[in-house]
Amino acid sequence: MLRIRALHPGEEQLLRFADGELRPREAADVRAHLEACWGCRTELEGLQRTIGDYVRYHESGPVPQPPRPWADIRVRMERLDQPRAMAPRRAPNRWLAAAAMVLLACLAVWRFERPPAVSAAELLRRSVAAEVSAPRPHRQIRVRMRSRSFTRPALETAASETGAAPVEALFAAARFNWEDPLSTRSYAAWHDSLPEKADAVESPGGPEAGTVRIRTTTTQNALAEATITLRSQDLSPVSETFQFRGNEWIEISEIPGQPEAPSPATPAIAQEPAPETAPGARAEAVETGTGPTRELQVIAALHRIGADLGEPIELTRSGRQLLVTGTGMEPDRQQQVRSSLAGLPNVAVRFDNPTPVEAEAGTGRAALSITAARVPLQAEIEKAVGGRVAFEKFANRALDLSESAMERAHALRNLAERFPASTEAQLDPRDRRLLATLRREHAQQLAATAAEIQASLQPVLVSLGASYPQTGSAPAAWPNWQAGAGQVLASAQEADQLLNVLLAGADSQLPPASVPAQLASALERSRADATAFRDTLTEGTR
Repeated sequence: MLRIRALHPGEEQLLRFADGELRPREAADVRAHLEACWGCRTELEGLQRTIGDYVRYHESGPVPQPPRPWADIRVRMERLDQPRAMAPRRAPNRWLAAAAMVLLACLAVWRFERPPAVSAAELLRRSVAAEVSAPRPHRQIRVRMRSRSFTRPALETAASETGAAPVEALFAAARFNWEDPLSTRSYAAWHDSLPEKADAVESPGGPEAGTVRIRTTTTQNALAEATITLRSQDLSPVSETFQFRGNEWIEISEIPGQPEAPSPATPAIAQEPAPETAPGARAEAVETGTGPTRELQVIAALHRIGADLGEPIELTRSGRQLLVTGTGMEPDRQQQVRSSLAGLPNVAVRFDNPTPVEAEAGTGRAALSITAARVPLQAEIEKAVGGRVAFEKFANRALDLSESAMERAHALRNLAERFPASTEAQLDPRDRRLLATLRREHAQQLAATAAEIQASLQPVLVSLGASYPQTGSAPAAWPNWQAGAGQVLASAQEADQLLNVLLAGADSQLPPASVPAQLASALERSRADATAFRDTLTEGTR
């Protein structure tokens, strides 16, 4: 992704860059900044010269002897201490020694009785491991919000009832898995995806109360605050509270001792009716890892942790085994992928760690430094948004949103290619509902992001002379959802390319003056296609 960096790297970051200790993405940002910043490049060269001089000095041989013996200053020190030694001394107060002993004893008792602090990330890691090793599928949960409450299975892959649609939309906007909300894996996936967050670990009523609570707050998500309560004995989740922006709150709690009710059948979104799978065929496919059923299970598991959105993960078939391959991923992320796929038979996971390339992981876009020469209309845009700093924030935000839209569009296209109409027809009703849930979540988020991009760009494009007609949401004219996914990706790609031309100086044969009008039309097409696609999928569930 093309990014704009307003801040200069500090001395510590430059040293880590010179030593090769930065992550690939951070190193690419620093390298791009150095290409355009003479000051930072000069500072780095100075640091390298200083380090080189230091190394050469120590490698040149032993340190030479001083030209004359060092003076002995002990005599002078004793002379200075004589007046103090002649002063009368007080006998030490015994109560001070006793108080010190009591204080040390209290500190020792406090230290050994106080439980060691555990970070939120460590608690989540332990709880996810326990959840994977001992799943509890047969549970019921109660969902309570300001206006109503209802119960449902803890794990539900079918489309939600109409009354729960607003709740599902809130969770989709926050990128929190509504399919399995009372789950540490879902909480950890949301937690780890936040670019900025603050955690707090609490023991309500003290350690003897038997629960521990993790509270996470953020300013970078539709979900402003989430709290998960874990049972201390086995670290299993028992309740959650969610505070969404807009003053909406939701509480989810486990209903103990209740068996999980079967999910109601929901009509499939596919336009053509699919035949029923022969009895026992799905169970055999799940057990042996054959057919599209197992592929769908793997994709759903990766989706729960957000690993199906632009990450360098490939799913291939090798005989009767599915191979999940990740490239250039951090160790923590590798563990999350392994945990999400644990328990699925005939699924192998492999990670490759090639030499990092000068591009941001998962995007394939080089990190470039943006200058006025590369962005012909930058002066006009700066005037519209309020200056250079405001332009950088505005451009980064718009490019990040476009990247998010592209991730969703690619995820939909990948589902369409892996599950064409003929393959979807081989799935049983339960798997068709799961596939419908996956594509509906992507479509909802894509439509919301496309609308946000258009709303944020509209004032700037109008100030640059572009007209902005509102065409509304055109009725879907696709033979099936697979074809619609391809059209949605094409329109999102067009908008993304023109956005990079305007804000990041990407190469283009278009005259600069025509870019705002072209971009305005492309953003409207992308929004209309995404909205129509989302509405088509929503209508298919009613």
